Amino acid sequence: MVLKDKPIELLNLGGRSTVPQLVHNGVRYEESLDIIFWVIEQSKHQDNVLATQLWPNDELKQNIIKEWIKDNDNEFKGWLDKYKYADRFPEKDEIFYRERGEQFLYKLECQLSDNAFLLGNSLSLLDVAIFPFIRQFAGVNTGWFEASKYVNVRKWLSLFLESQEFQKIMQKYPKWQNDQEKTIFPKDSL
Repeated sequence: MVLKDKPIELLNLGGRSTVPQLVHNGVRYEESLDIIFWVIEQSKHQDNVLATQLWPNDELKQNIIKEWIKDNDNEFKGWLDKYKYADRFPEKDEIFYRERGEQFLYKLECQLSDNAFLLGNSLSLLDVAIFPFIRQFAGVNTGWFEASKYVNVRKWLSLFLESQEFQKIMQKYPKWQNDQEKTIFPKDSL
């Protein structure tokens, strides 16, 4: 979607007009995490092993995932935005904002020192929810990121960026139109 040219159907919903959004059976999900939980819930009804792997039944692990995501959303995301758009925040320079964001990268680096993923050696919702923000952070200054001390974070991020699943969905689609044929993601089975 071209964010400067939002569809009238999205604007007519009222409230937030950011993406992604999901409306299903009259219920509107405006937050990415709410959409993720909706998808996991739908998948669990189908005895989907991946859904259970992403969101384990272990309450302790669920709380760990929630805390990390909260830290990402409430702390890191603000520094990421200021780092990406440092010209909009002239109170400090880009390096200042990057260094504040690096505090989160350092926590990730430590967490990934013995494991391929953030909760161990298998993918979880934590990895899926956080990697897009780290991708954005890395993209602000790729030269700096590639030369940075965050070796484990780079390796972890590469697992996503180089995956076939990611490559399949990262393509340009035409601007959404209300009467267009539905686009199902992923377009072909993984």
